[in-house]
Amino acid sequence: MEKAEALSRLAALPPVAPGQSYVIDHFRPEDALGVARLYYTVYGDSYPVDTPYIPERLIQAAERNDIFCVLARTPSGDILGAASVYRSSPPNPGCYEIGQTLILPEYRLGRIFFLLYDFTLTNVLTDPRVEATFSEAVCHHLTTQKLCLRLGMLATALELNLMPAKAYAQEGLTGRTSCLVFSRVNRCSHALVHAPQRYAQDLALLYQGLCLDRSPGAPRNPEPDSACSLKVERFPVAGVVRGQLATVGEDLDARLDRLESGSPDVAQVFVNLADPGCPWAVDQLTARGYFLGGLCPAWFGPDGLLLQKLAQPPDFDALQTFTDRGLAVRDMVRADYTRRTRAAGSSR
Repeated sequence: MEKAEALSRLAALPPVAPGQSYVIDHFRPEDALGVARLYYTVYGDSYPVDTPYIPERLIQAAERNDIFCVLARTPSGDILGAASVYRSSPPNPGCYEIGQTLILPEYRLGRIFFLLYDFTLTNVLTDPRVEATFSEAVCHHLTTQKLCLRLGMLATALELNLMPAKAYAQEGLTGRTSCLVFSRVNRCSHALVHAPQRYAQDLALLYQGLCLDRSPGAPRNPEPDSACSLKVERFPVAGVVRGQLATVGEDLDARLDRLESGSPDVAQVFVNLADPGCPWAVDQLTARGYFLGGLCPAWFGPDGLLLQKLAQPPDFDALQTFTDRGLAVRDMVRADYTRRTRAAGSSR
């Protein structure tokens, strides 16, 4: 089944009756259609990944341990809410994303949010296959940021203009939505960090509280005629392109030309901090207009440094952030964006 067929099927389903009792439980294959209806109810057709809309794909993902899903299920089998921990962009298969917790509008005044998060904390994040987690908490309200703190996570990055306006049109938003990235590391191996000098102070702050086994490496430029290991993901509905730069090579500039083709609204590059060429790559990226996003612990196994480039200016003043650390992440990203913007203007 493809997305168009799945969406047509979901549009024809009857609404879920209000006022039902429920239990919190792990996902079962027979829950897949109800989860798909939940995503369709909340996002319409604008969720940037197809899998939640297509029950067969969701079942297969669960069987491969690509997703751990926790549900609020009624006795009749209706799905009222869901919290998911799943493999997404990180090259490290042990680094899972904690997705947005979705609740049907008729049930949002109850305790489902907190019950789903507490069940996830106790029964999913303790799974030995989950080495690290991250969550993209929206910045147009504080609810998901507070829930990330409930899971013992720390703010480590800010993804600006990440989601298109239509993804949250039902909440009255008219512009693109930014997300504060929260991270948690359960266990990891020792890794080197080749911190670019321009971001050394920022990284020192972002590493605080993460308790990682890290030591500084010795940066060096890539060898002549060396090639990058750069995996590119495109999310056309969201207008986002992501590059996973695991190994830095001298052909980086040409590879970035291809990554940026089509003029995406948001271009992100995650650079492997364990690669000695990381500082050199950061110089190439900032020369092209990229600026700091933040730290992504255990992203490659070793850590990732997020840089981003936007088609439209972000509205920093509209961002809602919670805790002093969240504000510090916002301020360091804003400062670097301002530096890069001024540098680009003075070079014209």
